[in-house]
Amino acid sequence: MRKVIDCSPLVAVLTKGVLDTSFRKELIKDPEKAILDAGLELQPDQVDIVKNLNPEEWESLTLKDLNSRLSAISDLSKLSFEEIT
Repeated sequence: MRKVIDCSPLVAVLTKGVLDTSFRKELIKDPEKAILDAGLELQPDQVDIVKNLNPEEWESLTLKDLNSRLSAISDLSKLSFEEIT
């Protein structure tokens, strides 16, 4: 049976990273600390997804881009901006 993971916290972190410049900078610098400081809790594999995101892409990423990319994949555990752009 496939493990079901609630992706809502991951989406919340990614959305906050797009909207909040200060959070985005902290997220790039120290993802685990930024996530904890924001009061969010991710599964270890979701933290790895955030850690593996390309920092340069954060600066130009919009909510529309994020929504499009999230909609384009069915398995968020494989989230990679390089793979889905």
